[in-house]
Amino acid sequence: MSTKYLGNTFDIHTGGIDLAPIHHNNEITQSESACDCTLAHYWLHNEFVNTANTKMAKSEGNQINLKTLVEKNFSPLAYRYFLLMAHYRTPVNFSWEALEAAQNAYEKLKKFVSTGGSGGSVDEAYKAKFKEKLENDLNTAQALAIVWTLVKDKKVTIENKIATILDFDRVLGLGL
Repeated sequence: MSTKYLGNTFDIHTGGIDLAPIHHNNEITQSESACDCTLAHYWLHNEFVNTANTKMAKSEGNQINLKTLVEKNFSPLAYRYFLLMAHYRTPVNFSWEALEAAQNAYEKLKKFVSTGGSGGSVDEAYKAKFKEKLENDLNTAQALAIVWTLVKDKKVTIENKIATILDFDRVLGLGL
């Protein structure tokens, strides 16, 4: 399946930390033997999302799906924002209160982006800071902090702030 959509070699392979020792090693062996090439250049193993200090999983019967989020009036993109607030190698403790806080921040950011004018330019200094955080082990939590620093920066015009944040959103995928 991966070769059909991504080719024999692809840049980033992700998966849960529990898959690293056995499943991913087997996948590497099988794939690289089949194509005589490197499977992936980078491997990112994420920690678990926990609820009540237990791994969230279908097998545990404590998973949260998108339908449940929507039924409880949460945006799936607010959930994405919630996950981006933590480094991928850090366990995340899910609670409805934490998701509500993430949704509030996400809505505030959406409102900010929708209130400004158009025609701005991407602020290259902020773009470099944002890129630096992402290039440091995909630190999305610090990248989001750069977004909020930009929002508060009185030296950058509203148009340039919005253009820059929308540029960042090409990576964050928050639908701003």
